[in-house]
Amino acid sequence: MSLDRELYGLDRKINGSQVARSIGIEGMLRKAEGLPPSFRWFSEVLGVIPEGMEQGGMIVRTIPDAVLSGERRYVPLFSLIAEPKDGSPPLLAKLIAESGLSAEAFVRRNLTHPFTEEFTRLRGEHGLASEPHAQNVLVRIGDDGTLRPDFLHRDLGGFTPHLEKRAELGFHDDALPVFDKLDYDYFQDTAAERLDSLVPYFGRRFLISIQELLPEWRANGWVAPAEPNAPTLGVGLSEEMKGASRRATRRGQRARR
Repeated sequence: MSLDRELYGLDRKINGSQVARSIGIEGMLRKAEGLPPSFRWFSEVLGVIPEGMEQGGMIVRTIPDAVLSGERRYVPLFSLIAEPKDGSPPLLAKLIAESGLSAEAFVRRNLTHPFTEEFTRLRGEHGLASEPHAQNVLVRIGDDGTLRPDFLHRDLGGFTPHLEKRAELGFHDDALPVFDKLDYDYFQDTAAERLDSLVPYFGRRFLISIQELLPEWRANGWVAPAEPNAPTLGVGLSEEMKGASRRATRRGQRARR
């Protein structure tokens, strides 16, 4: 729903292009086969904008049945690093301490590796990219309290489809809803750049936040001291991106045989 105000410098009124894009991406995902097994999303089933207005729209977003029933529990990435009011360790610090791993190894194994694999497959096999910042991505917490490689995405209006790439992959996007112009509504002028959103959103906005918090967590005794010569979380992301790209290349080679 639109808010007639700015929050953190962002206009919170939903415009017509966002409405069209959200419903268009929903259609792409619903028709898609072979999505990454870790990928889930909040469906956006209805979008409206008052006639004659460019802003002030509304998008109806549904909650997955598994979440409503309590079968699965997800938390936004930002909740992992939020400091409780009672001064106790953040959830991520607790999970790291319980694992017995270093902070860098835990984050890479449970967050960076599975999410980079998911992002790379969605981009390479479906020509789609999200805006994976810590508000838009939720991670599953298992019944045993551990992180699972299962990510729930919100805000389909933040997704970008590379329509030319999708056509090359065999997708047919002929009936997309349009409010203004197709290229404008679906970010086609900058689609190639937006497909590389993993580093600016997941890397610089989330992983770097963790990296900056680690000295304080270590000083408080919440996580173990850093291991000698351990790569930073940013370096870990870079290495995971290279590995995911190699695996994507091998999958493509096998598919062409």
